[in-house]
Amino acid sequence: MCHACRIVKHKWTLLQRVLELGFNTLIDVDFAVLRNPFVYLHSMQTMCDLTMYEERPLPAIHGQTSWEKRNQHLLNPEVNTGFLLIKSSPNAKDLVRDFIAAPEQQGMDDQTLFNVYMKQRSGTQESNLLLPMKDKNTRCGNWKGVSLRLLSPVIVGSWRQYYEFKLADWTQETPCAIHFNWLSGFEAKKKKMAAFGYWFTDQAKAE
Repeated sequence: MCHACRIVKHKWTLLQRVLELGFNTLIDVDFAVLRNPFVYLHSMQTMCDLTMYEERPLPAIHGQTSWEKRNQHLLNPEVNTGFLLIKSSPNAKDLVRDFIAAPEQQGMDDQTLFNVYMKQRSGTQESNLLLPMKDKNTRCGNWKGVSLRLLSPVIVGSWRQYYEFKLADWTQETPCAIHFNWLSGFEAKKKKMAAFGYWFTDQAKAE
């Protein structure tokens, strides 16, 4: 297993310990918060076992203005654990324990492994995450014994969607959080976050 894969595997072991202590947890650390995300993380004073964002390609259907219409052809999006709120509930703890015990696959990071695990748990070639729409940017529902909330990339998404492909120009919405994925290693992430004004240490400013 690669060094980075070992580190993120250890992250899930630490997450399991924190959940066992009874704390709800928001991970990762490579995202920037632009506005209050908890509006989308809680609903009616309740909290799902897991809240993640959907990993969807950029809109490909021309001549349509809404994000939903542009993505109506994508029935089984993958999930991204780079922005994950997980509840210290029995169902969530069982899922994390089961995921940690799942067979490792050479060269896969935890993001890829988690989607493989979701498909295996579903028992099909797809994760079958087409949950009911709560509103235009949120899906909620029960999936294989756990309650899930899936946020659209309009709310939380990759930095590439916002800065390279100008997603906010299409949606006219400011995201709650931007995930700095598609970058390998701490230094690359720090440099990119500093370039967009999301890294505030003196060292980053000096560089």
